[in-house]
Amino acid sequence: MPLLCPSGIECLLDTSQIVIHTGNLRHDIFLNIKNIRRMEAISEMRRILFYIEQDPLPALFKNSFLFRVYNRNKEEVMQVLNPASHTCIACGLNLHWFKFCRFEAVVYSPPGTVAGFIKRRSTCLVQEFQILGPCEEVLLRLRGSPNDLKVYSVDLLHELGRLSIHGWVGVMHEIRRTANDYGLTFPIDLDVHVKGLLLSSVIAIDWLYSTQGNR
Repeated sequence: MPLLCPSGIECLLDTSQIVIHTGNLRHDIFLNIKNIRRMEAISEMRRILFYIEQDPLPALFKNSFLFRVYNRNKEEVMQVLNPASHTCIACGLNLHWFKFCRFEAVVYSPPGTVAGFIKRRSTCLVQEFQILGPCEEVLLRLRGSPNDLKVYSVDLLHELGRLSIHGWVGVMHEIRRTANDYGLTFPIDLDVHVKGLLLSSVIAIDWLYSTQGNR
């Protein structure tokens, strides 16, 4: 029997393409007094699905983050937390594959309930992230460059979607507002829990390569 859809992310049920806008928000529901990182998730129907806001953390936790995801009713429906990223000794070289080698983020949906994890695998040739379920079972893999990741099945035999900041055409290109906006595609019949984890992976990967390092 399939798990019930977490309250607040039902809008993902009939969605297969999302643009994540990372610049100044046009439909701003918060006063951004502290200039914290914020995003909007927009569907292929040009409908805002979620507002995403980073919680300000003390300087002591500069290698950690907490993002809160709100629906259109301003209700918090998801959290993406990175308790601490363990950096390699070579991270100062500013090379992508050496940054935050043991990076991991926890996804809560609804808040307080573990929905899954985003883990970065240590590879030298390509970037790879694993989408894990609540029991840390591998559900999907993301492989490629920081700017262009393909979504694969667990066995890497089937390409299921894409996470990229370039190369989009049609509606996905029209919805994007800046060159740094992410496009995310996946099968429309993908489990809604996994869709939520994929959206969370965009948040985590953006923090990893935009906030903490160069692309």
